[in-house]
Amino acid sequence: MKKRGLWWIFGPVLVAFILVGALFLAPFSLNHITKKDVREASVSFSKNVFKGEAVKTAAFNDHSKRYVPFFGSSELLRLDSMHPAILAEKYHRNYQPFLLGQAGTESLTHYLSMQEMTPALHKKQAVFIVSQQWFTKKDSKLSFPEFYSPLQTADWLRHIKKITPTDRFMARRLLQQSQIKDNELYAKMITKISHNKPLSKTDRKVLAVRHRMLLREDQLFSSFSKSSNWSKRVEPALKKLPEQDDNNELTRQATSVGKKQTSNNRFQIKNSFYSYRVKLRLKQLAGSQRDFDYRQSDEYADFQAVLAEICKTTYGCSVYYPTC
Repeated sequence: MKKRGLWWIFGPVLVAFILVGALFLAPFSLNHITKKDVREASVSFSKNVFKGEAVKTAAFNDHSKRYVPFFGSSELLRLDSMHPAILAEKYHRNYQPFLLGQAGTESLTHYLSMQEMTPALHKKQAVFIVSQQWFTKKDSKLSFPEFYSPLQTADWLRHIKKITPTDRFMARRLLQQSQIKDNELYAKMITKISHNKPLSKTDRKVLAVRHRMLLREDQLFSSFSKSSNWSKRVEPALKKLPEQDDNNELTRQATSVGKKQTSNNRFQIKNSFYSYRVKLRLKQLAGSQRDFDYRQSDEYADFQAVLAEICKTTYGCSVYYPTC
């Protein structure tokens, strides 16, 4: 009788653990991602999408629409009528940007995000937008924890067949981050890579199980990454564009909008930003960046790793340097 009572107490818990374990180790996908889901995710700026794999895999394997990854940071968020995503949709161009990044994403996080996209990126194109503020003398990876993905780290380790100088460099960089140092499994494996020692068969088996569990987790939570950006920001912006794709007309319209939106200051800064972020601190900001030095930064090496990765996986890559 006592045994039966214990079963009624602990049995359901045990069964629940078994079912959850089976769910996370199942060999099939746990969700269905539609074309509409991918379209909305392409402008969602969702951290789940950025750190995950399921939605991006669906996008870059979509043969009916050519999604091109646009890597960047805060500049991607400006979904005005001249945004590449808006122009591509309006004029039915032969590609559609899939926006990856927001304020705080830099080369180190982008390098990891590329690891789960290598099969899809092969022989395709990418656009990488570089921001000057990444290249500070002191390590600026304050946002790394916010965008760090254990799934991407697992993908990176799984893809290493022959250890390269880039792999060793990236291993050393990752070991500087607390998210890696505090994870015994990853710290052990990544330390091996940094010492030019290949992962053992046991390491790879453990990594495969870990990857499958993280992938199932991503498939479950990617369903919660819904965004209204397409309906609330993209569709209204489409209506503001001329019907014909004419560079001269687009330039004229962009210039007109730019002048109207930068009319309250001499710096050509957007009116709202100037009023709330600059105007009240104008004297304090004057000359404050005179001694900024972008010549020495860990970011250069991180960016070099990104370029090395892009060279492995794509035929064409455009690198843009924003002027503001």
